[in-house]
Amino acid sequence: MKKTMRKRIAVLLAGAIMMAMVSGCGGDSAAESDGAAGGEEKTGGYTIGFTNMADTDVFCKYTMDQFVQQAGEKGWSVTTADANLDTFKQIQQVDTFIASEVDAIVIEAVDYEAIVPGIEAANEAGIPVICLICDAAGGDFIYIGSDNYQCGQAEAEFFNKALPENAKIVYLAGTPGLNHSTLRHQGFFENFDRDDVEVLAELSGNFEREEGMKIMQDWLQAYPQIDGVVSANDQMALGAIQAMKAANRLEGVVICGVDATEDGMQAIKDGEMTGSMLYNGIVQAENAILTLEKIFNGDEIKEKRIISPFELVTADNVDEYSQMVYGKTF
Repeated sequence: MKKTMRKRIAVLLAGAIMMAMVSGCGGDSAAESDGAAGGEEKTGGYTIGFTNMADTDVFCKYTMDQFVQQAGEKGWSVTTADANLDTFKQIQQVDTFIASEVDAIVIEAVDYEAIVPGIEAANEAGIPVICLICDAAGGDFIYIGSDNYQCGQAEAEFFNKALPENAKIVYLAGTPGLNHSTLRHQGFFENFDRDDVEVLAELSGNFEREEGMKIMQDWLQAYPQIDGVVSANDQMALGAIQAMKAANRLEGVVICGVDATEDGMQAIKDGEMTGSMLYNGIVQAENAILTLEKIFNGDEIKEKRIISPFELVTADNVDEYSQMVYGKTF
């Protein structure tokens, strides 16, 4: 895309953002690299730079792969880069995309505030920015994702109903400082209203399965009664399940995660996990593709924030959701 066209798109985008009403906050990719300069595979049409928060994060990687696949179907070329939870590295990747004069940049931000200079640099260069599934504190961009406070609120409503009387629960939190970790935590604790339930402990498992397992091993040693496990994602919940199975203490425990990953849905089907909040990566990728298509066509963007709700997956509907999201039932 020519620079003049990019500047015109940026003006349209900025104007639309000012007028917008603000609402709430896999397979192999076509091109992957540790840094943004890695092997771009041209397929014709527009070029897009995509910097992922972390390829080790199952949901982030899945959503990126969905985006790459759908972009390829449009004839667009995508260069992906793994920030690996490193804010400085992610800013460098954005700078490289800018220098390469890509037509758009998609960011799964490592940090809500630290990514702002990168967004502003893209704005200055006239390159449209989409923040996908992870919000940002400033700069001109379109946010496409879900409301993470609503996610925590929905988990709270689920546990309000699902827990037995006088239950004892633990909370596996996401990585400290990440905006979606904070919002999920707030959403849960501000809406959990079972006065008879005791919260025994809460710790960050950094969204990782192994850390969730290790934390749960310690909790099982410390607490003879655990009736519920609230987890900010499926990976930590699955680690907790592994520890509880080894200790023969899984039966009857209410466990809910977030993301409804393939492994998470399998655990629900197997009766090991009670539920998970679906963060639909296919829908998020589709919304990003549709928005970029409008931008490339010079259409007015009426929404600054495109929000899709989290949906509760349980044993009652896991077959339906697994077929819809992963194309199979377990």
